[in-house]
Amino acid sequence: MTSYTPEHLQADLVMIGLTQAQLARLLAVHASTVWRWQQGHKPVPEAVALLLETMCEQPSTAARILKRTGIK
Repeated sequence: MTSYTPEHLQADLVMIGLTQAQLARLLAVHASTVWRWQQGHKPVPEAVALLLETMCEQPSTAARILKRTGIK
């Protein structure tokens, strides 16, 4: 897997329609963790990158995940 950059994270959030706070809630991490990823202070974990990429590639799966978790 190529390096998942803060720009990738931002683009995926926009594509999925999630805010940083919603992503933090989905992943059960603190909002400041997502902020650090987006600012490039900490690398985005590979599992998070894979989840977001999958959600972008499969919008119906993304919708199901967000509905089940009560995010959207």
